[in-house]
Amino acid sequence: TINNGYEMRGWYDIRDLNDKTDSDNVGILDSIAKIEMILDNLVNDGVLPDKIIIAGFSQGGVISYYSGLLSKYKLGGIIALSCYLPNENLIDGIQSEKTSIPILSCHGKNDNIVPYSSGLKAYQILKDKNCDIHWNDYVVGHNVCSDEIKDISLFLNKLI
Repeated sequence: TINNGYEMRGWYDIRDLNDKTDSDNVGILDSIAKIEMILDNLVNDGVLPDKIIIAGFSQGGVISYYSGLLSKYKLGGIIALSCYLPNENLIDGIQSEKTSIPILSCHGKNDNIVPYSSGLKAYQILKDKNCDIHWNDYVVGHNVCSDEIKDISLFLNKLI
């Protein structure tokens, strides 16, 4: 919707980046359900949930936050890049065991797509819920930079 009705790939519909009350909860929950099916398949194939790290950029980061924190599994980690929480009410009921999942959240200070303040707010919401979340920011826009890749690598190496 945000792009004048032009159909684009996405995890959910974005109606307005400034109006968090109008988030596409149905689309978000549908995407979470799809990720949960993938997790089910991995676990059924013998992968231990604590060895699974979910990651995403922008809308994918949003779904990574929600999927990792709301999954029936306690995952090994979450990486959420250049994203926000469109509806913090969706995570009101985070189980206390999920707050110990290590989370890396990264954002560009010059992001003109997902405002830096929105990413920082998501970090603070999760920090206030006692999540094990780590914040890194960079002097970039809505993209990934080499320093960010290094920080992701360090985070992954700690988890593996």
